[in-house]
Amino acid sequence: MDKRNRPALGFLLAGLGVAGRALLAVPEGVSMFETTLTVLILVGCLVLGRKGLPALGCITVGLVLELLLCGSQVQIGGLWVWGAPLLRLVDLWLMTGCATLLLRQAADMAPALARSARRMPVAAAVLLGLFSAAQIGALLQPQTALFQTAVAVLFVVYSLGMLWFTILMIRAYNALRIKPDRRRTL
Repeated sequence: MDKRNRPALGFLLAGLGVAGRALLAVPEGVSMFETTLTVLILVGCLVLGRKGLPALGCITVGLVLELLLCGSQVQIGGLWVWGAPLLRLVDLWLMTGCATLLLRQAADMAPALARSARRMPVAAAVLLGLFSAAQIGALLQPQTALFQTAVAVLFVVYSLGMLWFTILMIRAYNALRIKPDRRRTL
């Protein structure tokens, strides 16, 4: 890979960060490991430069929310009993938005990804919408075990959907790293 091929590196970093988040995340809160992986996504957006600014904005706000959720205020209780799960939902929507923006950019640079880049965000939004509805239902009816089970199952399915994003980012990385070098001629 050409060391100056920044888009390939940016997509790879973002894809690995989302993969880690999908594997380490839990629906109840945010761990420092997950926050570290969000920083990896942020670095991937920074490497993309000006083209990555919209995604950078989404992931930066998500990182601030994660740092807030990792803080000791969440453990206190009170308003945070309701506020923390709702902030967690906003954080997940921001990460999905960041993934959508990165996929759009990757599809522009690697046209072979165009069809999958249109389908993956829709699938992720549907799964996250179902998870959000179940989470809000669990907040409104905490004694109902059905909502708690739905939250857990839908979060796992959403995480698997985000692994699809990782596969697409690795495909973008592979497509961009093997660009023909015009300086070399036979």
